[in-house]
Amino acid sequence: MLCIPKSNHRAMVDECYPPPKSLASIGPEYKANSNELSKLTYYANRKPEKLTKVGKYLETKANAESKGVSGSGQAADKAKGSLMVTLAITKDLITECHRDINYFASSAANILNAALQGAAKGNAGKRDLDITARSAATFFALSNYLNSASNSLDAESTRQYISLISQFAKIASEQGGDKENQNRVRLIGLGALSGAIGSDAFYTPSYTQQLQQILPSLLANIDSNTYASQDIQAEAGKIAESGAASKNEFAAQRKPVNARSVPNFGLTTGEEAPSDEFVTSTAMGNIHAIIHNGDASHVQAFVAALVDYFNGKLGASRQWANTDWCCWVTQAISSWTALQYRFIIPTNFVEYLVGDTDGPTEEKHHTLVAIITALLGGKLSMIGLSTSDTANNLLGFAVRKVHQDRKDSLLPPLVGAVGSLGTHIYYADQLNDLAEEITARIATIELPQTEGTQGGPSVTYTDREEAKESIRMLLGCFVKLINTAKSSSGQVQSNGVSSGTRSQISPSVLHQTASLLASPDQWVRQSFEEALLAFLVSEVQKTTLNEDDPLSDRLGSKLSIEATGFTHSFSAALYVLTTSQGLLAPSSHKESPLEALPAIDRSNKERRSSSENAKKAVLPTDIAALVQILDNMVERLPVATILGVVPALLAINKDSSSLPDPRQDAANTLVKSALNKIGSMCGISGLQNSIFLDKLPNFPPQKGSKMQSFEDAGFGGSGSGGGSSIRSDSVISSLSNCVKLQQATDLDAKALQNWFGRDWSVQIAVDDSYVGASPFKSAEDDVAPGQSSSRFASPAVDREAAAPAIITNSESGVRVDDLRQALGNRSYGKADYGGKAESISNGSVIQAETNGHLLPNGSNLDKRTSRRASRKISQPIKSQAVNGVTNSTVGGLLDSMRVGLPEEEAQTNGQKPMAAPYVP
Repeated sequence: MLCIPKSNHRAMVDECYPPPKSLASIGPEYKANSNELSKLTYYANRKPEKLTKVGKYLETKANAESKGVSGSGQAADKAKGSLMVTLAITKDLITECHRDINYFASSAANILNAALQGAAKGNAGKRDLDITARSAATFFALSNYLNSASNSLDAESTRQYISLISQFAKIASEQGGDKENQNRVRLIGLGALSGAIGSDAFYTPSYTQQLQQILPSLLANIDSNTYASQDIQAEAGKIAESGAASKNEFAAQRKPVNARSVPNFGLTTGEEAPSDEFVTSTAMGNIHAIIHNGDASHVQAFVAALVDYFNGKLGASRQWANTDWCCWVTQAISSWTALQYRFIIPTNFVEYLVGDTDGPTEEKHHTLVAIITALLGGKLSMIGLSTSDTANNLLGFAVRKVHQDRKDSLLPPLVGAVGSLGTHIYYADQLNDLAEEITARIATIELPQTEGTQGGPSVTYTDREEAKESIRMLLGCFVKLINTAKSSSGQVQSNGVSSGTRSQISPSVLHQTASLLASPDQWVRQSFEEALLAFLVSEVQKTTLNEDDPLSDRLGSKLSIEATGFTHSFSAALYVLTTSQGLLAPSSHKESPLEALPAIDRSNKERRSSSENAKKAVLPTDIAALVQILDNMVERLPVATILGVVPALLAINKDSSSLPDPRQDAANTLVKSALNKIGSMCGISGLQNSIFLDKLPNFPPQKGSKMQSFEDAGFGGSGSGGGSSIRSDSVISSLSNCVKLQQATDLDAKALQNWFGRDWSVQIAVDDSYVGASPFKSAEDDVAPGQSSSRFASPAVDREAAAPAIITNSESGVRVDDLRQALGNRSYGKADYGGKAESISNGSVIQAETNGHLLPNGSNLDKRTSRRASRKISQPIKSQAVNGVTNSTVGGLLDSMRVGLPEEEAQTNGQKPMAAPYVP
């Protein structure tokens, strides 16, 4: 018989197999001949290029053997035995020749692919666990030594590798058969995937492709029906704390290559089947390994894959209906993410939400909002999260939803999502900044919009129902934010550690929105009144005017300074609300609602009372709300409230006489109630008046209750005392001579009397709100030269310090006050407390307290858009008015600053010409 000689590598491979007659009975170990296998690996190490030929030969054998496995009887057993030995040889070659795996990787992938196809159609058509387990072990070894640095993953190898991952992912989520067998199969697949996750080839450019194959199979093992069990919940917490699953035999572990060991897949085919908890724990351990070891880009790609899974794009069904499960899975994944990258998860979910605004609201939107709320309001810290950007995105999305459908079911959950931003505090001014985001958006919505051609008639934006509902929704966000922050610790978190307490929300945040108090829509007014009450109760502590009280509201109180602008705007809206026949602005007004209050006031003086106007006027519930608001303002902001509100109360007392008896009675009740509270705070018995607050309805009113008229509430009836019994001169005298008030304001009786007795109007109050007008002296006026002030500057002085380069020149010695006295100012009692101050002309420049910027009077956009600077209290710069400036006329002051002088003339006098002030 003629013998055809074999090539050396074929002969060495064949010698590794047991004799053909015994192949059918070599189980269950299915070992190759150890001595011959050692010779083969030695040969391959000595001649690495031969690995390609060895691989091709093993491929041929594997393809033939996999086809025979699907049969039955001895032939099938023989094919199975031979295939098992082929896999053993392949695994050993991978392990021993890993430095030259480039020669063998493609063949190894093809061998595994053939083996998996054969295993899927094992004896009697059932999956063969032995072949599947050995294939998983071989794949684990292959993935262990693959890496992009050695070029073992070229384009074709990458495609083959991802194909293998896909097959093992299907095994890890395989359905059918009895529960025990299913758990065995799934655990084999999870073990193989742990090799891919722990491989150096995982965090490579093909990361997203691999993740899209792996993640669905892992999530499929965290059953939505059993995730809520105590064991699963405890396991998720253990993984977050220790970084490892309880059942970590088949979970991925990032270790050096030499320290990685192939799991004992023999456990899956033993007598005792793995439990559901074992499989779930392994799946969670693998997810932890993926998310915890990745960087920012990997976490971002993970969230994208997670959303795709929820959307049903990765082979699974849509999961949005399982809201609770989606929230729990996302929270668990967040707890397994490295702290420095955790914020990426809620940020990306917010982006996915706001990126899908078209079309009607679906389950997807509700679940996304629930996930965002759970992440932001949960126990986990999200250090690095941009709370302002998150709030801005959510608020913008909510407003768009309102304009699509005012009754959208998603709006209440969105309010909760915005409010959840108050759970964790990441920097001191976080709540203040978030409140500013909300109020700035309200101010934007309130701005009038021009329709038609330029110069044509303008309409008020808030006349539209969508705008009204948007404002109410935003005010709901404001209240929810405050209530959430109130129930949280309030501790600022830095790297997961408490580092101080948050700042309270400044009253200046509400400066522009005070005009909502005079909104023609009763529901907008009620929402603002509730929001203002919630703010006062939660964010401003009660105080006194007692000198020995460390929490006493004093002249130097930063809170009192910040509240000045708000109390003026509140007073303007208070007057308009209580005295107007109807809260309807002229149709042609082009100002912001706050600046439109004077127009409403003027038009009401010209408008006759009518039933139509009365529908847009104050209601008894407004009076009830104002009584509570003023009580809280006096208790918590006494100095700013007394100085800012008393002139308005006296004006209301005077001008309400022209109102119908019920309205007049209600206005007098409000004024008397406020003066009673002020008298109690200041210890002035002369301000006490007898009033009957039992006529006021409850506020806030019960849901569904009918709005009462003033007549129904009992105002204006017999014995109600419709006429006013309050004497303005008596009130002014009592307040001016109050020792407590003098000590708190550092003003004498004459200065207080001039302040309370000055001319007051809605226009003046609005102007005062922008400049923060007050009767306070400058802090530096009482300081000797060379000394610094020990108290906070008044708002006017603070603005001088904020822009010294614009008006002050150290060489010319000109003060800001010199310019104010020449141009006219709104700083009452600044120098001599004499009478009323001059008005600000329409063309003059005022300093808007809203931002600390110089703004042209009436510049709505700048007042609205620039924020946050108003909270910063800077120390006043030492006045230089004593440096010889004697000419107080405008021309004289400009000459003293060398404005407009030729450069040569200025330099001959030893001074440089001063540039004209820049007004943004």
